[in-house]
Amino acid sequence: MLKKLFVLFILCTFPNALLAKNASEFYENEDYDAAYRAAYADALDGDPESSFIIGKILIDGKGSADENLNKGIQFITSAAESDYLKAVIFLAKDYEEGKYASKSSSKSLKYYEQCEKLGGPRSCNKKVTSLRKKSFGAISKKSCVRYNKKDMENFYNIGQCIVRNYLEGNASSYFLKAFDNGNKGAYLLASERMLKEKDINLMPLVKRIPEFKRQASKSQKTKFIKQIKRYGYDGSFCGKPKNKSSKKNMFAKPKTTGGNNAACALAAEAGDPIALPIAYEWWNNGSKGFPKSKKYAQQLMENLESNDDVDIASILRKFENDPKKHFNKAMEYIKSNPLALKIVSKELKLEIELIANGEALTFASSFRDIADVIEYIDWRAVDPKVLAKFYHLYKLDLLEQEHDGDLDTPRVKKNLKKIPFKKSFVSNLTSLKNGGELAYNYMTSVIFEDCKALDYALKNNDELDIPMDLIQEAQSTLINKCDLNIAKKSIKELLRVAKRDLDSVKIIIEKKLNKKRLDCNDYNDFLQFNRNDPSDFEIDYDRNNDMCVKFPVVSYKLATKAYKEEQYDEAYEYALKGCENEDHPSKGCDLLAMMIIEGKSSATSGMTYDDKMIEAIAYVTEGSEKKDINSTAFLHSILNQPMLFSKYSNNKMADKLLPDLKKSKKLSAKIQVQRACFSADPIKALLTNCRPACAWAKKTNKKKNIDVVSRYLLQDIINQNVCKQ
Repeated sequence: MLKKLFVLFILCTFPNALLAKNASEFYENEDYDAAYRAAYADALDGDPESSFIIGKILIDGKGSADENLNKGIQFITSAAESDYLKAVIFLAKDYEEGKYASKSSSKSLKYYEQCEKLGGPRSCNKKVTSLRKKSFGAISKKSCVRYNKKDMENFYNIGQCIVRNYLEGNASSYFLKAFDNGNKGAYLLASERMLKEKDINLMPLVKRIPEFKRQASKSQKTKFIKQIKRYGYDGSFCGKPKNKSSKKNMFAKPKTTGGNNAACALAAEAGDPIALPIAYEWWNNGSKGFPKSKKYAQQLMENLESNDDVDIASILRKFENDPKKHFNKAMEYIKSNPLALKIVSKELKLEIELIANGEALTFASSFRDIADVIEYIDWRAVDPKVLAKFYHLYKLDLLEQEHDGDLDTPRVKKNLKKIPFKKSFVSNLTSLKNGGELAYNYMTSVIFEDCKALDYALKNNDELDIPMDLIQEAQSTLINKCDLNIAKKSIKELLRVAKRDLDSVKIIIEKKLNKKRLDCNDYNDFLQFNRNDPSDFEIDYDRNNDMCVKFPVVSYKLATKAYKEEQYDEAYEYALKGCENEDHPSKGCDLLAMMIIEGKSSATSGMTYDDKMIEAIAYVTEGSEKKDINSTAFLHSILNQPMLFSKYSNNKMADKLLPDLKKSKKLSAKIQVQRACFSADPIKALLTNCRPACAWAKKTNKKKNIDVVSRYLLQDIINQNVCKQ
């Protein structure tokens, strides 16, 4: 009885709760009307399960209910908003398939994402991934976060996501994994990124080259090689050769240091002639961390042999442990392909070293073989020490043997003359027994052909003891060919050297001053700065004077020289040419004016004083107008005189000239500045102390290298009364 009363109490108090509890069971038992009655009230109150059941009944019009899609979707949406998983999954699928509502990828994605968040089935996770890829693209921020980094199918996309900074990680490693999983294009994406870096570990990329070459199309292979070349991978990455510490095994393969093996292998793939033979060994033997791939190594060898340039040398180096084969192969290349001579001639350094060490029989069957080596060898490829030993042995031993003329044929002699000058070669040759005379004979020949040898001979003549006339003859021969340091010097510099060591520069100076197209500035400097006896030089002075007299600087020097030698008429003519020159700035008008006033030349000896003064003033005025400061100074000296003593004085004009004279550093200008102290005004003369000017003039007059006009002008100060006291 009490149990029945409790049930009745519950029904009266919570009637809807009990009905709702049974609504799901009614629906599952397809008692849709009972389910509807049981769930409706609770659905209106927001119960999500009830809302879902009512919605399902309405969209399908189950039981007595009329079909009402919109209202049914509203009830189910309400349930989904309350995170009711069944409603969320229903809406996700419906918007994806469009069975009840219109298809909408964005709404479907929204509900699948909600399903995933609520811990729904794994199918929701997959749907979120696929819909994000569909809506936003496979490579988008929303899609990228969905990828499982362990899923092989995702490797390519993961790499792309990392490239776009949507994910963290190493994009290249995922591209390589994608390549391993069958995506050929992914290898090129990895290589494009990795080759830019250079300092990263490139081996993962390099180890896959054989497989890439096996799978790739011709265009993909070409693209890969272009990438390698574009980013600068070449033989320099293979390292530098180590110097041999011992010569116990002259055929030991050279070792390298400081290289990048992976980068070297990439250079080989691109056809670099230095890298090819090195990488070939690694792939062929599976050394240096490379997987063994004889087939790929053979491809590299084929590239090596098809190369028209350095590859021949690389092939020859593979025979270095068998000198006879090395020599025969070298001769074979020379005879079959004359264009190969340039390459093979460098590789014959092996045979030259064997000859130098007295081991010629390891490759040679006759003197003819030795002669072939000497005839074809490129001496520049031979170590200077080895070359010195060979030269010494050849000259003092081999030529003394019965070689039937094989070792001194014209072609052998011709190539021997091509032995290039190197200081180390000469010093090594000199150090050998009886090598001094060989070195002397070599140098006396080579200085006529090699500029560096000539320079060396000049600097080391005390040691070499080559006659100076022979060196000068070589200088004369090579002066137009050589870029000799001494030949670059100016005449002024050469004359400074000539003062202490005339022989070393005599030829250079003579060449400069005997040129067909003489530089008159050089000749002018020579006339001014030469401190040696002019007869020390073989120079055609008359020719040079005639050629350069039109240059005022030269005519002035010649005029001065003639004046000092008391050749006044000659001095007058030279000075006149320098003063009246129309093509160049005037020079020498001051000397001309002085000579006119002094009446030194026959042209002026019969003139009156006034005529002399008028003509002298005319010349220095012309020179001053042409900006010749010496002329301005001489004109100032004439004008700056007391009016009582000279009718040619003009103090106002003299004052106008003074500012220009003060600016000049010329001695003639300085003299006039000092001379200005001695004013023609008696009052100023009493108030001005001009004794410092007197002292300066007397001190300056004692100097030797003063031009004749300046010394003449100095007398105007020294003869002042105050200076005589």
